[in-house]
Amino acid sequence: MPRNLSLFAVVCGTLLFGCASPAKHQPLLSRAEVLRIASKAAIANGRRLRNYERPQIHFELANSYEWGLYFDHKPKRNDNDGFLICIDDRTKEPRFYPYRTLPED
Repeated sequence: MPRNLSLFAVVCGTLLFGCASPAKHQPLLSRAEVLRIASKAAIANGRRLRNYERPQIHFELANSYEWGLYFDHKPKRNDNDGFLICIDDRTKEPRFYPYRTLPED
């Protein structure tokens, strides 16, 4: 193999494999498991799920591998009527936050 061609192969290999971004964390929990955990946590905190919209579910990679489920009250009367449940993807531990206790943007 000519020297220039082998150098080209090394450079291309380095760019393709050496500079590849690290693999993203794949969630351990499924969306169904997360919804089940969040529903139990909401009920344990005195919430009647029939009074809330189906939650928006987000997986936050940059936020310590947490799931965030946003429950908005129905009908929506004001922005503080809902709550957020965060679930650690690794430990399955939920944390409950009423919207009114969250910092404002």
